[in-house]
Amino acid sequence: MQRHAQFRQQLAAAIGIDDLHVMAGGFVPQPPEALDMTAQVAGGRVLAVVHAASDAILRIFTSALGGPAASLQPIHPGGLYMLKSKVAVLGAGLALGSGAAMAAPAEFDWLAGHWCGGTEERRLDEVWLPEAGGALLGMSRTLSHGDMESFEYMRLVPAGKAAGLHVQPNGVAPTTFVIADHGENWVVFENPQHDFPKRIEYRRDGTALKASISGPADDGKILRIPFDYRRCGD
Repeated sequence: MQRHAQFRQQLAAAIGIDDLHVMAGGFVPQPPEALDMTAQVAGGRVLAVVHAASDAILRIFTSALGGPAASLQPIHPGGLYMLKSKVAVLGAGLALGSGAAMAAPAEFDWLAGHWCGGTEERRLDEVWLPEAGGALLGMSRTLSHGDMESFEYMRLVPAGKAAGLHVQPNGVAPTTFVIADHGENWVVFENPQHDFPKRIEYRRDGTALKASISGPADDGKILRIPFDYRRCGD
């Protein structure tokens, strides 16, 4: 709470008003991945501060507020802009005080790293890059006695129209599994229309990563195949 109060005071001082009343929410169909809104209505003035994930998302907000991106005027070195057509302030990657951008944490970055599993005869490798550009990228391979048995490309999109886990085993066309549920250090993906698997799970447990795929087997019973990984080199 103290940090939020300090932030409001810094922002108010930067634009020359007494104080700000904090309001959280969104008012466009495609809000930024990291969204904080601060509003003040006084004498017909409305102030909206947005932490936009990209210039493209910033343009969405300027358009929704009634003006093109070209009409933005810089009013603070921390990344604040004023829209000429009406009193609205937007910040892309807003940075005040500490100089660090205030952005939402990447909620699936616990997957990031190089993970190893399997046995000496059948080795499993899975690599995930942390979220950037709105997605995490991953790839995996299975080696059997040193020969390539299979490989897979993966793209995890946390939000938006393309949200979900997009998998390409052995380079075929991608299949998408929606994010069915997730929490701290775990996520479940599902695709009821897919033959097998219909469900993919990842769970981080300290330095271990536990994954599984599951779905109906030929006999109609649910088959679950686990994959236990550890950080390579541990």
